[in-house]
Amino acid sequence: MLMIESAPLIAGQIARFEEEWAKAIPYNIDVSDAPTELDPQDRKILQQVVAGETDKVIARVCEASPWTVGRRIARGCASWQVCPPEAN
Repeated sequence: MLMIESAPLIAGQIARFEEEWAKAIPYNIDVSDAPTELDPQDRKILQQVVAGETDKVIARVCEASPWTVGRRIARGCASWQVCPPEAN
């Protein structure tokens, strides 16, 4: 069993993991049964919403601002039928 007792070493490893995790691209969920009138950007956003990603992650994946993603999610909540009732 390896015991690492150096706080700076552990902190450095945690920081490195967090950097890589922030760059990760989420797994794509199948949304083929989504409404056909969705444009490609909304379909991509919906895919990430269903996967449970945050607006910040969705924005990075879709190359948009978090504000734009949040606005598109709010506009699409009712028609996508994936948002909780209090969000509608």
